[in-house]
Amino acid sequence: MAIPVSQIAGDGGGAGRAHGDVACEVGVFLEAHSGVLEQARGRDVERCGEIEDVVEPDVALPALEAAGFPGDHPVIRRAVAWLEAHQNEDGGFGEDCRSYDRGEAGLAWRGRGESTPSQTAWALLGLVAAGEAGSDCAARAVGWLCKTQRRNGGWDEDLFTGTGFPRDFLINYHLYREVWPVLALGRVRRALDA
Repeated sequence: MAIPVSQIAGDGGGAGRAHGDVACEVGVFLEAHSGVLEQARGRDVERCGEIEDVVEPDVALPALEAAGFPGDHPVIRRAVAWLEAHQNEDGGFGEDCRSYDRGEAGLAWRGRGESTPSQTAWALLGLVAAGEAGSDCAARAVGWLCKTQRRNGGWDEDLFTGTGFPRDFLINYHLYREVWPVLALGRVRRALDA
């Protein structure tokens, strides 16, 4: 479903909204539509692009943080609980390509798979945005990234973590394994130093 920009950004002037800020408008939109978004998550809907379950908290939690949602907001707490429940034993995060399969088979793989640097970083970015940089979950993710980092500062990531078209072709973005972990670790450090 396409959502007109006017529904997200209001009248452009932010009339009646704090600071006339687009982030405030997005927050109002997300709050008003959170039930629809949550219902869609529970269905076996066609997923496309790179919207993987591990990615969603990375995108949603910083957006909610920027929109002024408090860290104790129920939507944020549920996202953090989801991440905590899907963290791998080794401390990392991953999602198998089979998560795109239809029906129960695909649902069983959502948020499950071998840990990868990029997917671990995405989860870590969501945790930081939710105010969880000092949590055990975040510490375990940081530990996994540090443990798997190569001597040259990079990471290995042989698995596909990008989606061209679900079940048709997947993409290995070679810089994802480098950029996302560095960004996530930097944000953790900044949050812990604050």
